Formats: sequence, structure tokens, C-alpha cells
Amino acid sequence: RSSDLILNAKNEPIKNVCIDLEPLEGRGEDGARFFDCSKPNGVFQMEMMPPGGYLLVARDEVRVNGLKSTSTLYYPGVRDRASAKVIDIEAAKHVKDVEITLPPDEDRHELRGRMEFADGVPVKDATVTFTSAEHGYTEKTETGPDGSFGLSVVAGMPGHLDGELVVFERILKSCPQFKVGPKARGLFRFMDASSISLAGDSDRRDLKLVLSSPSCRDWPAARK
Repeated sequence: RSSDLILNAKNEPIKNVCIDLEPLEGRGEDGARFFDCSKPNGVFQMEMMPPGGYLLVARDEVRVNGLKSTSTLYYPGVRDRASAKVIDIEAAKHVKDVEITLPPDEDRHELRGRMEFADGVPVKDATVTFTSAEHGYTEKTETGPDGSFGLSVVAGMPGHLDGELVVFERILKSCPQFKVGPKARGLFRFMDASSISLAGDSDRRDLKLVLSSPSCRDWPAARK
């Protein structure tokens, strides 16, 4: 059992931040997941995990210059997985007073742009994710009604920017031009935009994520 606390850079508790406890050895696709979301007092708690080494991974909301995104944060308060501290859990023992603190004064770069279909029609309500696999770090946001997006990423994190649109499977009958990938989740299928590689060393305000499929008038989000 683990009972811990998440704090902002001013040492104030943060609510509604969800935290995963990830085994160092990884877990199978159908394996157990240990997670909780912080309460108003910043406390979160997990139980019934087997002994072993774990990483605490939070997804906090970052707001910078009007941009909003969800960011990867490792215990004790770092974005880079290599700098994360391992928590060792022993059988029948509790781990208490573990605190995750948001890093103050982060150096970040702005990424702004637009996501669109192959014929130039904007894609709204899509997910845009910056991923630095080398550092185990992601930053995630959503596109607006005009397909625009904006997020900030930690400086010095090279990676790639991707866009993903969730599509109800039943809409594919009306929109056969939609090229969905093999991944499926229940009634949902997914369309991916072309990936953009980024060095993570400067602001970018001209980015364009493009789906390989043209738009469809029967796609719900495209209706006027």
C-alpha cells in the first residue's frame, strides 16, 4: 500500500492529478494497473500491488502563455525518466510520505500549428501529442474548432509531434475514404496524421499535421 502527496512548485496540494505506479519490469497488455487521482488535499493512494520496484508517473496540467497541455512527471518531480527515483515496495509493508513536487521555472518552447484533412479541411477535437521516447516524456493537447493547436514542451527534449483522430466505426460506412489504422478500442477506430520530427531547441508556430484521408461531409465534427 502507498499513501502519497502531489504538490505544485509552491508546495501547495494539487487535486485531480492522476498518477500511475509503473513496474520497472513493465506489465503485459492485460496486466494489472495501479493508479489513483489526487484528492483536494493532494493525497492519492494505491493498494494491492506486488513487491518490486516502481516508478510513480503523474500527468499534470501545464498552462503557459495561454496554452494548455497534459505533461509527464516522474517522482520526485522530474520530466526525464532517467532522473526518476525508483520506489521499492516490500511485501506487507506500506510506503508513506512520498511527495511528487512540480518543478519550478521550467524552460519550455511553444509548439503551435494546425491539423487538417488531406483536402485542407480543419480537424477539430483531435489529440496532438509530442513524444520524446528517449526521455520517456510526452505532452498532450487537443485541437480547436479551426484545427489549431498549441502546447509547450520542455526544452532540450527532442522528439516528434503526432496527431490522432478518433472515429466511430459506424461512420466508416458513410465515409469510406477514411483510412483508419489497425488499432481499435471498442467502437472506436483511429486516423493518424503524418509525424513531425522536432529538435526541442526552439519555438515553432508554423506546424501542420495532415491526415492522409480527405474530409467527409458525414463525419459529425465536419457538419456546419
